[in-house]
Amino acid sequence: MIGGLLAVWAFGLHGAALQAQSAYQQKVWRYVPAPGQFIDAAMLAEPETDSAGLAALDEAAVCAFLTEKMAGKSNGRLLSLGAYGGYVVLGFDHRIPNGPGLDLRLYGNAYYAGGHGADSETPGGSAEPGIVYVSRDDNGDGLPNDTWYEIDGSETDAPQTVADYRIVYYRPAPLDADVFWRDNQGDSGYIYRNTYHTQDSYYPWWLPGDSLVFSGRRLPDNAVDEGADGRQAWFLRAFDYGYADNHPNDSEGALVDIDWAVDADGRPVSLDSIDFVMIRTGVRQNTGWTGEVSTEVAGVEDVHCLSAGPTGIEDLDGGRTAWCVYPNPCADRFAVEGVPARLRLYDAQGHCVGHRDISEAGHVVWEVAALQPGLYLLEVRNGADTAPVYYKILKK
Repeated sequence: MIGGLLAVWAFGLHGAALQAQSAYQQKVWRYVPAPGQFIDAAMLAEPETDSAGLAALDEAAVCAFLTEKMAGKSNGRLLSLGAYGGYVVLGFDHRIPNGPGLDLRLYGNAYYAGGHGADSETPGGSAEPGIVYVSRDDNGDGLPNDTWYEIDGSETDAPQTVADYRIVYYRPAPLDADVFWRDNQGDSGYIYRNTYHTQDSYYPWWLPGDSLVFSGRRLPDNAVDEGADGRQAWFLRAFDYGYADNHPNDSEGALVDIDWAVDADGRPVSLDSIDFVMIRTGVRQNTGWTGEVSTEVAGVEDVHCLSAGPTGIEDLDGGRTAWCVYPNPCADRFAVEGVPARLRLYDAQGHCVGHRDISEAGHVVWEVAALQPGLYLLEVRNGADTAPVYYKILKK
């Protein structure tokens, strides 16, 4: 039986090859970063690209290049959004359902410093929170031009959050000068150059015009200098939930739920699915010699996708299941969330290599570091008389 199910991974019920969807973004629609120390040629082109080729770049060429590098991957290219307001818009090869539990995993480069893990009172280390927006292609033209809904995070209504923030960055002259900015709160300042990043410009030179304007919600400052004796040692606190590049990629904090979406007035909206994701740097803060707080994005994952989560007999006809499996592919461990169930894991030869139970807590973490890389089949059954559900697991 298990051997037959393994064959279903590759072929449909009538012998036709399945056209697997990608769990990850397939297109970079927009890339409009704010100025920052990581806005440079190395991020936008291969090292052998000459200066004339770089000078000829425009946003369309940049997005085409980034699409090539990031399509179908969670780590194809680490993309800096620069200082406050910079953003990227990502599209997928399928409509992402609002499934059971959390829906999207956001990949960045956040990490916890020693003693400040997820269970501590002050989680963080390097966290540069980006605000997440989702949109559905309601007009059916395939373009990200419909209404955007913000994911309601833990800091949405925090006392220090500015709901209607607006900032203007001015193109420097010469291009290798510090970048001046002014906002609608009566403040102004610079994105300062530093000795660690000496490229021609911190300003995204390929974008037209003499200035860049960004507006939206500004999150509270999250960086604290814990240094002593005049030496800076910055700790960047992670917000509780709801943001990109805020918690490590393999943590629950890197997940968001489409159910958290709100409209421009802060009212919850009911979305059964989405087509596009936008991520925007949410903090405007300078951290001394380490530079500006800037959200980094490596990818977005649909955790319900066939290549990332549920698959098997019930899913071949588009059925929905009551469990979430992530991350997938996995290296050392994967988690299963959902209603209580009995779990069994089979290797490609159909041998059972372990079993677990989801208790009333609705969550179990399965350590698989000792298993050989390859494909596995997870059987989930929530009653002796019910048919099992199967999930394809890729162990890296």
